[in-house]
Amino acid sequence: MHGCALAANTAAAVKILYFVEDVGRHNAVDAIAGKMWLDGVDGSDKIFYTTGRLTSENGDQDRADADPFLVSRSV
Repeated sequence: MHGCALAANTAAAVKILYFVEDVGRHNAVDAIAGKMWLDGVDGSDKIFYTTGRLTSENGDQDRADADPFLVSRSV
């Protein structure tokens, strides 16, 4: 299982906006991107975290979503 989260970082605290788990890391990333699109969430000031390994495809997608910070516990 892979988990992905999108968080908002404010002066007061970090707030998890979305969290998704899926057997495929690309599916989890796609689910977050879809929720952002449906809710009109701008990723330019958000933090994206994944438990899975970040691939170049994930990086390309996060750049398209305008997420400035990518965090992964795996290399």
